[in-house]
Amino acid sequence: MYKQLLFTGAVCALLAACDQPKEKAREPKQFAIEDLYDNVTINDVGFNKDESKVLVNSNRTGIFNVYELTIADSSLQPLTRSSKESCFGDNYIPGRNQFIYSSDKGGDENSHLFLAAKGDTAGKDITPWPGSANNFNGWNENKTSMYVSSNKRNPKFFDTWKMDTTTWQATMLYQNDSGYTVDVISQSERYLALNKSITTDKNELYLYDRQTKTMKQLSNDHEATWTGATFEKNDSIFYYTTNDDNEFTYVVKYNINSGKADKYYENKWDVLNMTLGETEKYHSIFINEDGVTKVLLFDHATNKPIELPEMKDMSVSGIIISPTEKNLLLTIGSSTSPSNIFLYNIENKELKQLTSTLNKAIDENDLVKAEVIRFKSFDGLDIPAIYYKPLQADENKKVGALVWVHGGPGGQSTVGFSNSIQYLVNRGYAVLAVNNRGSSGYGKTFYKMDNKDHAN
Repeated sequence: MYKQLLFTGAVCALLAACDQPKEKAREPKQFAIEDLYDNVTINDVGFNKDESKVLVNSNRTGIFNVYELTIADSSLQPLTRSSKESCFGDNYIPGRNQFIYSSDKGGDENSHLFLAAKGDTAGKDITPWPGSANNFNGWNENKTSMYVSSNKRNPKFFDTWKMDTTTWQATMLYQNDSGYTVDVISQSERYLALNKSITTDKNELYLYDRQTKTMKQLSNDHEATWTGATFEKNDSIFYYTTNDDNEFTYVVKYNINSGKADKYYENKWDVLNMTLGETEKYHSIFINEDGVTKVLLFDHATNKPIELPEMKDMSVSGIIISPTEKNLLLTIGSSTSPSNIFLYNIENKELKQLTSTLNKAIDENDLVKAEVIRFKSFDGLDIPAIYYKPLQADENKKVGALVWVHGGPGGQSTVGFSNSIQYLVNRGYAVLAVNNRGSSGYGKTFYKMDNKDHAN
């Protein structure tokens, strides 16, 4: 109770004294909660063969279906028309006018993969295995086969299958009898990065050699996390992320032939992932910078950064490097807008917004931009938080305040669009989304601080 009172006092003092820009208060247009929730969700999947169109998923009809987005005019054409089960596109079949999508039945979460073409009224189930759950896991090097993870053999474990895209016959690539997850497959299919969970603070990473049938552990006995990221084509270099002996996650470059592991990229924040383009011209790195997800692009040969457009007050949650590596698909959102899809042409440095997901009844100027702040806890520890100040408030007009606490374990409040928070702020409440100790994104020590005592 004593800690709770001190925490409440700290928040009240913060809201009263926070050094906000001295903007004159104004009354924004007030929106109904239904209007703030009536937005479109859309996400991209991949480019077609000439990079003129994009396969996307959207709930614009009230249920998710697969669409084709034309880059030239941003038009959307439905490819599936389900009114019962959600359909999610996985990718185009390389070189063809067909695509793969996944869907379950009645919410049973046993997703199957379907093959369809534009104009088809129904897809063909290419994983017709009763009682199984199946996931698309990418393509082989020459894109004549795709990988499928499925528990059709044993409901307890997901095996990895290789499915020929001509006959649609599946052969076993990796039989999982020990609860491993396949993080990534090398293009030659010789190596698999295998992950095994131990606790929320620790897991194990292995490199499995299908040729010699041997497994090498890359992780150690430290309490740390390890995740496979990508292989280079030559089967000699493997990249993974870890926070071993470090507060934050970084990228390691591992030489498979020599067994040497070198720190490849680190930041003062967590590195979330690394992706490598098909021709290996570029690689991208995601970082979680103080509650905002940012993407960085690098020339892979030199590891020199490639300049991207400034994206102030925006969070980039996704990137797809096109097969030619001339274009990027970026998923970008903010505290005042749900995520949208943007196309960035690397050669001419043009950024084009392809979608508009915010309800047209909402004026974004009447929503509030989030601000990352910190306050002192009962023991002097700095606690990060995302602060939303109502447009109605200024130094002469005080408003009520609410503390917003995210779920867990771990978890993090971030600078992103929240219908509920924007509704409260639009109605005149200040909202403080607290990243209490035990939250993700602020280092290993901070993350473990609530392992025994859930308090600030």
